[in-house]
Amino acid sequence: MIEAARSVLNSGEVPSLELAEVAAKAGTARSTVYLSFGTRSALMSLVMDDSLSRAGFGRIREYIALPDAEEAMEKTLTQTAVMYAAEHVVLRKMLLLARLDPDAAEDYQQRQQRRAAGMRDLARRLHSQHRLRAKVSAEAAASILWVLTSFETFDQLFSGWGLDATSCGLRMIMIARSSLL
Repeated sequence: MIEAARSVLNSGEVPSLELAEVAAKAGTARSTVYLSFGTRSALMSLVMDDSLSRAGFGRIREYIALPDAEEAMEKTLTQTAVMYAAEHVVLRKMLLLARLDPDAAEDYQQRQQRRAAGMRDLARRLHSQHRLRAKVSAEAAASILWVLTSFETFDQLFSGWGLDATSCGLRMIMIARSSLL
């Protein structure tokens, strides 16, 4: 059913994720989809989780926990670009859906808050390891890291500027290093 949901999500110009369409695509009854996921919002969240998992989100968790905060920052930025490129179409559609649909928007906002918390933690670690420039506060560093790890920033480099994932990651590192370290 997750594959069917991904297919429905990717099928049109304007993203949608209607349970009836997912059921038809999966060849099952709509009630089965409801029983399996409970709500449309839960299905959207699971599609996002599946996409991030396929793309290597687990590596971001691993990299961000590295003891050396500068290494953690660089590897996290690199993996962020790789992850977003791997699932670019689905993630772009999910972002558009979040802008159009209140159910998707709530999940998206919760994910943004978790990403912000992760970037605050990384920025505090950079600060405590004396890696930040003298006039860069941990909060300012967190906001810069938050912008750099956003799908929107990646998409500007990837789609707008035409860079590949590796080049996007390198540019994100360059921006981080020149503005923070």
